[in-house]
Amino acid sequence: MNFIKWYFTTTWFHIVWTLGLLIYSLTWTSGLDKTIAVHFMALVFTVLTIGKFNYWLKNKRLEIDAAKDDLINVLDSQVIDLTMMSKIELGDDVIREIIRLRSIINQDNGK
Repeated sequence: MNFIKWYFTTTWFHIVWTLGLLIYSLTWTSGLDKTIAVHFMALVFTVLTIGKFNYWLKNKRLEIDAAKDDLINVLDSQVIDLTMMSKIELGDDVIREIIRLRSIINQDNGK
């Protein structure tokens, strides 16, 4: 789901909109300048939207990373199975590359 569809289907949008209307109505009843209320409402809406977008983007990246990890695990198990059944043989260069890449992954997971 893209960000726009997600944003407008969640209660987040309705909460922000209600907050903005509340701020506007409070400034309306107190007789303050209406442009200040509109600018403040726009500022609150913008800041909260940027924060929500960053949250959505982080979750989307986590989903993609999890899918990549699952794919790596499937391929890894298939290579092990085929090697054990002697259907394929891995060369020394391939084994070194696998060891190198696993060490990089383990270093990143260790942080």
